[in-house]
Amino acid sequence: KKRVGLGRHQVAMSLENYVTKTERVTLQNKGKVVWSLQEDFALLSVRTQPAGVKVTLDGSPIRTPLQSHRISASDHLLRIDDACYHPVAKEFTGERGGRPSYTLEAKARKAAIQVLAKDENDNDLDGTVSLNGRELGDTFETHAVDLCPGTLTVESGGYGRWTIDLT
Repeated sequence: KKRVGLGRHQVAMSLENYVTKTERVTLQNKGKVVWSLQEDFALLSVRTQPAGVKVTLDGSPIRTPLQSHRISASDHLLRIDDACYHPVAKEFTGERGGRPSYTLEAKARKAAIQVLAKDENDNDLDGTVSLNGRELGDTFETHAVDLCPGTLTVESGGYGRWTIDLT
């Protein structure tokens, strides 16, 4: 708040992260100047599908979901930067006062796995291979899986069940 005399004045109003406004105004009878300033930033929201994929904003890691994150009114680059997924990039311009919102769709990198099971005498064991609770097939077969698959389970009737985390 600042008091000035009646008459014509050059008035400037500024606030950090907002666009400065300057105008010539004429003040009469205890006149007030009330302005709304334009935001000099945008508020970014980002999600990934699936959730939890590693993402960078302008080369710096961010946590998703990201909600109403203040960014400069300029050009930016969102990128899936996760070894388990193919890279995806989204270039955009943060507009002053804008509310950009993006969902980055991640596509898992593919791999293959072959599980061999043997007993204490080095005999081959037939068994069932499962990944994250979903049956893939039999031991000694090759199975298509995501590069970062999760929990692998092998079950061999009469011999037991083995589980290993592959992440």
